[in-house]
Amino acid sequence: MDRPHRRFAVGGRLGCHLEPHNISLLLLNVSRNGFLVRSPMASRVDDVYRFRFVIEGPRDAIFVLSARVVHCAKTAVDGVTAYLTGLEFIDTSNPVCQRAIEHLVGVVTN
Repeated sequence: MDRPHRRFAVGGRLGCHLEPHNISLLLLNVSRNGFLVRSPMASRVDDVYRFRFVIEGPRDAIFVLSARVVHCAKTAVDGVTAYLTGLEFIDTSNPVCQRAIEHLVGVVTN
């Protein structure tokens, strides 16, 4: 599959939580277009969720962005069922959202 933007491995540098339930997700990679998470719950294609991204540092940065599910696959991690969910950012024409996405990508590429 051709992607419009390169994805970058996160390596634990960003936290990701499903809002409003504060469900912690493992953020695996991120791009200017979307991201991949490992989740304890299944999602349907085209479902839209809000995510809270946390960049820990001297001054924690928190961004809340919405994304649409583009794929979800069941997997097992250490014998526990999990779901690999690919998401696409929405509202990307909004300058505030664009800056937040650029900041997230910048954290994992610098």
